[in-house]
Amino acid sequence: MIYSNIKTYNFNKRQLNKIAKLSMRFCMETLGVNNRKRNDISLKVVHNVSDGYWGMYYPTENKIEVYPAECNTIGRFTSTIIHEYTHSLQKQDTRLYSKLEKQYGYWKNPQEVEARAMEKKFNRALLRYLRDNL
Repeated sequence: MIYSNIKTYNFNKRQLNKIAKLSMRFCMETLGVNNRKRNDISLKVVHNVSDGYWGMYYPTENKIEVYPAECNTIGRFTSTIIHEYTHSLQKQDTRLYSKLEKQYGYWKNPQEVEARAMEKKFNRALLRYLRDNL
């Protein structure tokens, strides 16, 4: 069973990769796909990262990385995927993001505010989706 408070270390790499794959499918079906990108969106679960970040979106590669050890729980793991996927749907320009971050700071940056709102709005549904599909 998948519940938000279960620790990520209770899952092996294969299970976490399957959860990530289903989470991406949920995001694509629920949030849509950014067809303006040259490359299809990809997601990589990186198991050896301990830099304080839960995940990262790389706009030039249209790639999401998520770090289960940093996420600590499945709920944080799935909400991070939603958060980073939201960034893939936004107009991503490094200069624009930097400008917004300088103007508003990280927490009030409109792109980050939107990504956190999407996490909050869709994570419970994603966890239900995983329960039904794993």
